[in-house]
Amino acid sequence: MANQTAGNPLTYDSTTGATWSGTKYVREFQWINDAKDIADGDSCVIVVNGVTLTAAIDVDVTANFGVNNAAVWTIGPFNPGIPWSDFTMSTLSHGVVHIWLD
Repeated sequence: MANQTAGNPLTYDSTTGATWSGTKYVREFQWINDAKDIADGDSCVIVVNGVTLTAAIDVDVTANFGVNNAAVWTIGPFNPGIPWSDFTMSTLSHGVVHIWLD
């Protein structure tokens, strides 16, 4: 899969092109384990409105508990969408990010 940077949802499987200037109204952000490859220690780092948000996976890999969850990390849903300006995703270890817009 390649990044989908137009339409709804925006979809990113890499950090290439995972940036925008200006404001978009975001209903929901999801980092999902689409290929079941997210593992202990993986992370997703985004900057929204000048604030860095870091999600890191911390699971007991010996028991393999929770690794294959469908939604790993979610922001939202918001109704109406909230303004996100100058978005950048600098790290995406594995998985896919979906950003649902108003």
